[in-house]
Amino acid sequence: MKTLRIGHSREVTAHLLAMGRAFHAKVSPPWTFSDQGFLATMAAIDEGGYLHITPRGFIAGVIAPNPLSDGWVIAKEFLWWSEDGRGQSLRQGFRKWAVERGANEIQWSCPPNERVERVYARSAQKTEIIYSEYL
Repeated sequence: MKTLRIGHSREVTAHLLAMGRAFHAKVSPPWTFSDQGFLATMAAIDEGGYLHITPRGFIAGVIAPNPLSDGWVIAKEFLWWSEDGRGQSLRQGFRKWAVERGANEIQWSCPPNERVERVYARSAQKTEIIYSEYL
């Protein structure tokens, strides 16, 4: 098992993998979970984006210029998982990181979930809805 970044032990990496599996099981997508794919993606985010791991959750995201306007920087939450109700502290950490890097916008995502959508609606507005066509 690959350790993510210097400072992340094999135990932390294994714990992150377990939470990734739990996230996948909770949202029940039609595709199988890939340990290797998950860890490779988290390692890439860890290297150039934001990855924060706690004993009961994690958040991962990236930041890039808007492809239609290089003067508008978008931070994108990629995965956010909390098992203990402390997800807001993860969210606040990501937001702080994004602001410090000059983000003009943060895009938050979630599977259809009214509770999480209410959390987002307190500080954000719907700007885009994604429909997935599984082939």
